[in-house]
Order: sequence, then structure tokens, then C-alpha cells
Amino acid sequence: MPLTFAARVRREIEARGMLARGRRIVAGFSGGADSSALLRVLLELRGELGLTLFAAHVNHGLRGEESDGDERFCAETCAALGVPLRSFRFDCAGFAARNRLTLEEAGRVRRYAFFEEARTEFGADAIAVAHNLDDQAETLIMRLARGTGTAGLRGIPSVSGTVIRPLLAIGRAEIERYLESLGQPFRTDATNADTDYARNRVRHKIMPALRAINPEASAALARSARQFADEDALLTEMAQAAYPGALTAESLLAARPVLRARMARIFIAELTGALTDVSFAHAESLVDLALGGTGRRVALPGGIVVENRYGTVAAVRYRAAEYRRGLPVPGETLIPETGASVSASPDPPGLALSAQKARHGLVVRSRSAGDRISIRHIGTQSVKKFFIDAKIPRERRARIPLIVDESGGIAAVGDIRADARFEPEGGEDIIYINVKYSSGES
Repeated sequence: MPLTFAARVRREIEARGMLARGRRIVAGFSGGADSSALLRVLLELRGELGLTLFAAHVNHGLRGEESDGDERFCAETCAALGVPLRSFRFDCAGFAARNRLTLEEAGRVRRYAFFEEARTEFGADAIAVAHNLDDQAETLIMRLARGTGTAGLRGIPSVSGTVIRPLLAIGRAEIERYLESLGQPFRTDATNADTDYARNRVRHKIMPALRAINPEASAALARSARQFADEDALLTEMAQAAYPGALTAESLLAARPVLRARMARIFIAELTGALTDVSFAHAESLVDLALGGTGRRVALPGGIVVENRYGTVAAVRYRAAEYRRGLPVPGETLIPETGASVSASPDPPGLALSAQKARHGLVVRSRSAGDRISIRHIGTQSVKKFFIDAKIPRERRARIPLIVDESGGIAAVGDIRADARFEPEGGEDIIYINVKYSSGES
């Protein structure tokens, strides 16, 4: 007898080690078919797995009344099912424009940030999102079309930090049959049919053509993604074992050729703290550099230049990309040039600044020659000297943003040190600054 929908989802949860018994889960809930099925099946499994369930909805403000209708639908559905819901609203178009992101990128970044906020508020252990088997297949096709190695071909992971994907082994058609069997309505986003979006072109044009060749194309592609994930993990482990802590001609020649670009990526990650905008071609150029003649140089994203010094690759110049963006309070500003994000909140933790002294607004910008900071009991010094005294490695400095007020005065160096003029005094309201640096992983 075939397994029920709930039994299949439970099997996937247990096989991938997503949840232990008795966990508290926040389900991302857009109101669409996939997230509706996720919410209902987790409710169905709640008793068996001892789950405490919550939901989170994000209104991106992109479709006017339709977006508001989605939010109302989610609120009504959760109320009927007895699931506590936390809803968030934000201006996705404005956020994308301020941070030079596509609408898709901006929506994804803020959505996961909101889900994490909800997880913290509810005291939950994990965030469940509704990616399914067809999403996995589409992701693989898109990455193949753009060009990628096994790191990209591993697809969407079942578990990523606190995020789990219980529906990843189940196709869209089966999800809709499950909802039909429950009599569960769901919302349909009209933009899902818009083939101006790359994913929709893959979904509506390429996948049907592949299914004409193999009706089980989505499942076959998803199996390939799992195989690539296993192979990528093994190759990464081997590259880490072969990497001696520096990128040298000797270590590269001693390693298998398939590991060399991975060793170069490890070097870049150590150098910059991220793999943002680093392609396979960049990694291969470092391998060629290390195996070439001394004195040769290669430029990397973020203005970093590296040089072959007698068979060892070393950084010789760091040039931070220039940027200047407003920092809303409360809110978050992304810096795609460096892979960093800066958030400001009235709630701790973080570096404390006086809200009164920053009342004219805050800006995030890159460092410039002549920047100076005032440090209590020390006086005014250049930001460069501050970095030296704080023993911050030169390769990290280009990624650390400056927080300034609208008049241009430096309020803080990242979330490391506040300027003495912006330190809070007794009784003042406080703004807490946090800076996060992306790992650059796909």
C-alpha cells in the first residue's frame, strides 16, 4: 500500500535528520499551494512528532490589493487552524532599489531575515519552508545553464542552518492533490505565470519539454542533485585536507587536479571572509598564477590583487568598492559589493549608538582616505591607525563599513567601535548596530 502524503513527509524529515521530537517550528506561509500543504502536513504530524507549530507571513507589497489579500488569507487560515501567526510587511521594490538588488534577490534576503526574526520571537528551533521536488529540478537546470561545478549542482539543501525543507522530495502535482483531498483552498500568485522571470521560463517552457522525454524528469534531476551534493562534500573535505594554510605551487602540484580550484577557493575565503562574486574562473586563475612565474598578478572581486611570490600566492593590494547607502532605523542595508549587511535596531544586542545624536539619520559608506574617529581617553586618530591598533588584518579592512550621520561625521566603524561623540549617555535612547558578513555560499 502506498504511503500517505504525511507519511512520505515524515520519512523525508527522519531520513534527512531535519527534526528531533518535541521541536518548535515556524512554517513560512505565503498562502500559496506549497506553503499551505506544508502548514497542513506539519499540523497532521504535530502529534506524532511532538511539534509546536507557528507560522510567519511576509507581505512584499508588490501586488497591491492582491498582496493584502494574501495576508488576510493567511491570517484567516491560521486563526481557523489555531496556529499563531506573525506577519511582516516591507517595501520590496524600495529595498531592492536602495541595495541594487533584483526584486527576487531582495525578496529572498528580507523574507529569510523576517523568518529568523519570527523564529526568535516564538522561541522556535527551526524554520520550515516549502521548496518541493520541482523547485529542486528547476534550480538545477538554471545553474547548469549559467555554468557551475558540483557546489552549484548540489541544488537546494534539505537542511541549511535553522532552515528545513520537508517537501523537497514531493512534486507540485502531488502537493495539489493533497490539498484537494483536504478541501484546503490556497492563493495563486499571478506573477508565477510571467515568463519574464527566469525561473518561470524554466518552469513553463523547459520542464515540459524535458518531461516529454522523461515523464519523471523532476525526480531524476533531484536524484542527480543529491548525488552531486554527496560528491561535493567529499571533494571539499579532500581539498581542505590538501590545503596547507597557504596557496603554493608545491601544494597544488601535490594535489589531484580536481582539488586545485577548490583549494584556491579556500584561499580566497580566508583572504576576504567570503566567496561573494567569486566564480570558478577566478579560482582557476589563481591556480594558474601559483603555477606560473613569480611576479605575476591577478585581480579578484572587491578590488583585491594577488601576486605570485616565488610560488606562493599573496595579497598585494586591497581596494574596497565604493558605496554609500542610507541605513533605516529600524532596518537593514545590504552591501552587495562586500557581501555585508548592516542593521540598526532599538533592541539589543549590538554596538550602542546614541539615538539622539544620530537623529538626523544614518548612512553606511565605504572607507575613504583621511577618515578619522574619536576614541574616548585616546583622542582622534585615523581609521587606518585604529585598524592597526585593533590588530584587524589588512585583508578584512576593506569589508568593514563605516556608519556616518547625514552630516558626514563618523558614528561607528562597523559594529566594532563607536565614535566617542556618538556614544550613548545615561537616559538616552539607543540604536544597536550589527554587521554580518556573507559566507558567499550558494
